[in-house]
Amino acid sequence: MHSPISGDDGDVTISVFDLFSIGIGPSSSHTVGPMRAARIFATGLLDDGVLDQVHRVRVELYGSLGATGHGHGSDRAVIMGLLGETPETVDTATLPSRAAEVREQGRIALLGKHDVAFAHRMITRPLVASGHHRIQLGISHVDALDRRFDQIQR
Repeated sequence: MHSPISGDDGDVTISVFDLFSIGIGPSSSHTVGPMRAARIFATGLLDDGVLDQVHRVRVELYGSLGATGHGHGSDRAVIMGLLGETPETVDTATLPSRAAEVREQGRIALLGKHDVAFAHRMITRPLVASGHHRIQLGISHVDALDRRFDQIQR
């Protein structure tokens, strides 16, 4: 990969790889970040040894994600991230049907390992944002004792 290099003349050379990232569309700011955040959330549950204790997952889209997230694919991206997919390797040909299946069943296999309840429609809060962050994603999980654990991803 080519890195930016500043020459003696002040010009900066950059590669197209510095400008673009691989991801599902139509808006990478609304798909790549949410997919990665959802995967980080799910792998965090596994790393913390609590994945098997999760009974339900809830997703909230705030700010810009809440206003345009469904139309821009944020909901599908979050589902794919929770399933363990990454923007670089997700099969975009099967993505719509896999996301639809999760919505229809109301269940999702976190990281492909642990099946939990999942709301078919994500909660959107377009007018709610924390501080200066305009694109936010909130994911929480509930255990067998109905205790809710929240995590906000930015």
